[in-house]
Amino acid sequence: MEQQTKLSDLTVTLENIQVLQGIVLPATKLLSSMPQAERVLYAPYLIGGKDSIVKLSILSYKNLYTQEVIRALIASGRELCEEYLKMTKKLMLRDTSNLHEFKKQVIESNDEQLIRLLLGYYDLNPWEEADLLSVRCCSANRKGKEDTLIQDYFSKNRIGSPAKNLLCRPEYAYYWYLYQQQVEIGCWDKVKYGFRRSWNGFRYRFGL
Repeated sequence: MEQQTKLSDLTVTLENIQVLQGIVLPATKLLSSMPQAERVLYAPYLIGGKDSIVKLSILSYKNLYTQEVIRALIASGRELCEEYLKMTKKLMLRDTSNLHEFKKQVIESNDEQLIRLLLGYYDLNPWEEADLLSVRCCSANRKGKEDTLIQDYFSKNRIGSPAKNLLCRPEYAYYWYLYQQQVEIGCWDKVKYGFRRSWNGFRYRFGL
């Protein structure tokens, strides 16, 4: 059986980093000459530098959008993230761009500018909605500040069950208020939500 090289056994060199952050042709040639384990290790260094937009596609063609690469992409800022989102609209590149991980990390970053950018290109699935609501609820936005991001989201989207279930928890009282302001809720649904909120409040108070 062929022995696989572990990333922990590899080291990066400044010379290789400089080539990968330089113009695209030498960078691509160097990347192609590496075994897969080294490609994975060096892939984050293709984010930024010269010809950065072209390198986004190269990372996709070589299926190198790892968690570390996407972390570097998000850290690079809005401009390159938008180029990435434009690239993912191309069907031949979408399957190798790890869009799910990108959405996950953008939500976890709680960067309102990047979240709004993402929402301009893609909808969230019900579980991603719940993750977004959870991140916003746990952030400083809940402490006496208005959350216009979620307010706008409620006004434009019908949220799914995972997010609705969160609204029944006591700590989401502000977001339940926002939801009622933006969505017309029937009397029966208000009764059900009210009962669930009361029951969850009781359990929360007594640690059940």
